[in-house]
Amino acid sequence: MPQTIRRSRYLFFYLDNRPIADSSRFKGTDEFSKIICLSALNGEMYLLSQNEFLTLQKISSQNSVPLEGLSEEVRKNVTSLVDKGLVYYAEDDEISGESKYTKDREKTINLTAWHPISLLHHVMSSYEGRTWKKVPNPDDVYDSVKRLAHEPELDVDDSAGFYNELSTHAFKEYETAERTKMSIPHLDGEFVETLKNRKTTRVMDPSTPLSISDFSSILYYVWGANGYTRLAGLGHLAIRRTSPSGGCLHPIEVYPLVINVEGIKPGIYHYNVKEHSVELLRELDKDMARSMADKFSCQQTYPRWASVIFISTVRFTRVHLKYKYHRKSYAALHLELGHFSQTLYLSCSYLGLGAFVTAYINNKDVDKLLGIDGITEGSIMINGCGHPMRTEPTLDLIAKEFIPGKTKIGSES
Repeated sequence: MPQTIRRSRYLFFYLDNRPIADSSRFKGTDEFSKIICLSALNGEMYLLSQNEFLTLQKISSQNSVPLEGLSEEVRKNVTSLVDKGLVYYAEDDEISGESKYTKDREKTINLTAWHPISLLHHVMSSYEGRTWKKVPNPDDVYDSVKRLAHEPELDVDDSAGFYNELSTHAFKEYETAERTKMSIPHLDGEFVETLKNRKTTRVMDPSTPLSISDFSSILYYVWGANGYTRLAGLGHLAIRRTSPSGGCLHPIEVYPLVINVEGIKPGIYHYNVKEHSVELLRELDKDMARSMADKFSCQQTYPRWASVIFISTVRFTRVHLKYKYHRKSYAALHLELGHFSQTLYLSCSYLGLGAFVTAYINNKDVDKLLGIDGITEGSIMINGCGHPMRTEPTLDLIAKEFIPGKTKIGSES
């Protein structure tokens, strides 16, 4: 057995004092104190005994600690902590399994310059094998712990009244504030119509393929480059796109999952921005491509009928090139992804196509298929587009016209 150990630097702890059903199923119940550890290495949650928690405090995350220098009681807990990926053997080239994964993952994170809190958010919100229809087994104590950790305890009566009151207000108003009324603008032209026709479409016609011209236009006008420069101070090449990017870094990559596009074989592709081309990573048939859309979207019912799914990933190494350990950079990335999504919506609106976006995806499954590690580069969301069904949609929002200050809304608001 290797003789030195080290604790991961990316562990977070909190105490949960609510009762958990059937806690007798845990070994060492008499020491169970509801100490929950969140690992930013793998996005997992672990219940720790008091002894395990105390042991972690005795192991450094900066320097290797000789096992022989620890008490016998502490050494007893090391094996279970290694199995959980919270501690790893530090100076042995022949280590394997969970310890090797922890050590390698830690090294990658250190080199990528993540802010620890941002990293925790990223990994804890990444799914694997999730389905929106899945109902957790109430007899599974570990699953119950996970649910409790994510769902704060609320007073049912108080929260119901609070949320019901909020939900009745589509518009926020300051009743006593002085108001300056403005005339409703009446701009004309294709741009205004494109804005007004923007909507989410979830019912698409799977029998009508997307033309290669529309496919090319969407890729170019949403994710393509139309200019370049050198970043002042850094000297690195920066590109210009139709959507803004923090620091002009443009770290977003897009991987089209082609299902039904004229002249393009179904499969997973990468969009080569430099050449405006798509690079085939894995060829599929239509049924396989639709099954993959199901898997990626947590088995949501509508993505599989799109002509193409656009998987958005972020090259975090590109972001941290300028914003090392910055606690705001991860939040800014989600704003940036929103800009690109809106540009896709407007492009599809102009072309007469339907579009959708969802962040409810199995990130880890997507990352595995793309061959990325989720730390240096990781998936965040997917968009889709295709031809809308010409029949009345059942999943789309059918909105009535609203004119500020004139439309009278009844009790249905």
